[in-house]
Amino acid sequence: MPGVILALLPNGKIQNISRRSTALFREKFFTNQQNWPDLDVSESSSILCLDSYLQGLPRQLYPNGGVDQLADWDGFRKVVDGLIKSVASESDIRGKINDRADRLTTIILELFKNTHDHARYSVDGKIIADSIRGLYARFYPIEKLKPIIAAKKEEFFNQAERYVHLLMQPHSQIPLKKSQRDLTGFLEISIFDSGPGLAAKWLHNDVSGVGPQEQLAAVMECFGKGRSSLSSGSRGFGLWKVLEELKQLKGMIRVRTNRVHALRQYAILEGLYRDQHPDGYSSPQVVMLDWRRGYTQKLSEYPAVEGTLISVLLPLGDL
Repeated sequence: MPGVILALLPNGKIQNISRRSTALFREKFFTNQQNWPDLDVSESSSILCLDSYLQGLPRQLYPNGGVDQLADWDGFRKVVDGLIKSVASESDIRGKINDRADRLTTIILELFKNTHDHARYSVDGKIIADSIRGLYARFYPIEKLKPIIAAKKEEFFNQAERYVHLLMQPHSQIPLKKSQRDLTGFLEISIFDSGPGLAAKWLHNDVSGVGPQEQLAAVMECFGKGRSSLSSGSRGFGLWKVLEELKQLKGMIRVRTNRVHALRQYAILEGLYRDQHPDGYSSPQVVMLDWRRGYTQKLSEYPAVEGTLISVLLPLGDL
């Protein structure tokens, strides 16, 4: 994937590769992408947008051929189906995900719409010449994950491994009531962009001197319910809607942008960080936890990066 993205850059930035070769590759790539998804199941699948290139907006995401109109919910439902079927066989696509593809569509639409709204322009509103955005999917079969998890001590798990380990456990730890889950694996769908980053975009400024906690607060504001850094006002539902749908799917979300590296997971303790309303309804608080430690809202120190990577991980099979 990184090699493909570099090769698509419009300014011939790969050393010893001519502009002509880059242009020919770019033209062939986006011509072939018009036929995505194909019928073969592969380890990973992606669909990319190159905003500065006339043919660089795939019809699956921009059906009218212009950047002014993103596909609607029905269009994204087809994209989500295509991503899943590109990486997972029919026998693996079962359980909650099979009945709740609508929820996953809402998640992916909300997250990709964020790249459409925020990632194509710099903090001062200028068009980013080499703007690349996209969706990436991969399926991790449970039989390949089991030996990886078994070979590590729990204290050395990263947060994704810890999440997988938790969902591989029986429903109950009471010996006589244990009920094994029948998982086929885990589906990853990632949304990425080469924009300035969520914190930088929200603060409308270079954030190299801004601490990680303030950056996290900016990311939460950027993602907040009904909020946007666009002058046109509210667009979409934001992170609270994504979290609500993830809870129903026992999913996990990871965000890496600027100096922020954070997550939420719903393998356990699903009732944490929720607001109770007088009518009995509860809604998720827009809260993300530190990636390194996993239990606190206080972020560790992370290197600064440009762009944004948001990954969603979901169990497939019977929970």
